[in-house]
Amino acid sequence: MDDDDTYQNQICHSMMGTFLIKSITPALCQRIQAKKDQWFYIEHNALNGLILFKILISYGSIGSHAGIDKNKSKLQHLKLVAYEHDMIKLMDDFEATLVQIQSKGEQFSNHTLCLFKAFETSHDPIFNNYIQTFKDKWNDGEDINWTVLADKAIQRYKALCEAGIWKSADAKKKQIMVLTSAIQSMTKVIGHTPHPKKTQDGPKNAVRGAPEYAAWKSIPPTTDEPNKMQKGTRSYYWCLNHGSAGMWVAHKPADTKAIIKRKQKGPMEMRRRMA
Repeated sequence: MDDDDTYQNQICHSMMGTFLIKSITPALCQRIQAKKDQWFYIEHNALNGLILFKILISYGSIGSHAGIDKNKSKLQHLKLVAYEHDMIKLMDDFEATLVQIQSKGEQFSNHTLCLFKAFETSHDPIFNNYIQTFKDKWNDGEDINWTVLADKAIQRYKALCEAGIWKSADAKKKQIMVLTSAIQSMTKVIGHTPHPKKTQDGPKNAVRGAPEYAAWKSIPPTTDEPNKMQKGTRSYYWCLNHGSAGMWVAHKPADTKAIIKRKQKGPMEMRRRMA
């Protein structure tokens, strides 16, 4: 040591650091270990309280109740659009904000409700229908742990992303943009409208109102989900007899062979009549 004053200051700083370390939560203590070389002197086996204090402030661990209320309000108003509709980024921020609240000795109990509100800001109909099944159970009084809900949401999000069908844009807004573009194109050809009798017919093989296979029909149920789902007034069953690896269909899997046989019988009967 250079002199007695320096030695006394180091003792004070070390005492302050010891007090701060003992006053924070184990979770926060683990987070600041990454910067331990800044606030702990190995050669003197002592802590630098002033530096540690600054680090804790940077982590938002020391502050007023206004900061706590701000973080709680943040959790209650999370929206996927703020995270570019990335579910993993939203959950990372959700958990980090929880740590900040808990590091100040506060508790937060509305985890599940906040997550449901955040998930409702998704533009993906398949994801929304999936989360709605959990919300219906929760509304009926079933206890759903928020960590389980978060894991389920991330698993479904990853599955949709891997299938290339995750919807990150509002379908209604996209439709408005398409209609706007169509109207702008129409204004360029005003006065060149063809005679009504010369309008072209659609493809001869087109069937008006024929349904297209929705993307959700190829998403298989997880191991803990039933092989039956309800969409509106119709029931759908997961049938391995359709598609390359299965598909949601409106008939029971056991009825598939009978349906195929009935469809094959129709053309045969018509050929017999024409003979």
